[in-house]
Amino acid sequence: MESEYEKMRNLAHRIKAQIVLIHIPQCPPWNDSAAYPGQRLAQWCANHDVAFVDTLPALKGAAKDTVLYWKKDGHCTAEGYKVIAETVYSALLEKGFVP
Repeated sequence: MESEYEKMRNLAHRIKAQIVLIHIPQCPPWNDSAAYPGQRLAQWCANHDVAFVDTLPALKGAAKDTVLYWKKDGHCTAEGYKVIAETVYSALLEKGFVP
């Protein structure tokens, strides 16, 4: 996977674009191992000057009050996608990618 991320980063660099990688975890339960993919991706992004957004903390927090994933198939509900969208938008604002 990391070689594919590298290709994406190189392409973005060539066309003078910014790239943001986003960690969206699978449905709960979210134990310690659920954080590993985001941690690994965050480290890769830090080492390659790529912006990164981890939606796991926001999803974990919101899951206390609402259903974010369908039990039937593990896909996000509308509320789950709302949390993801708000998290990504806030991060893009913070990083100066959107006005």
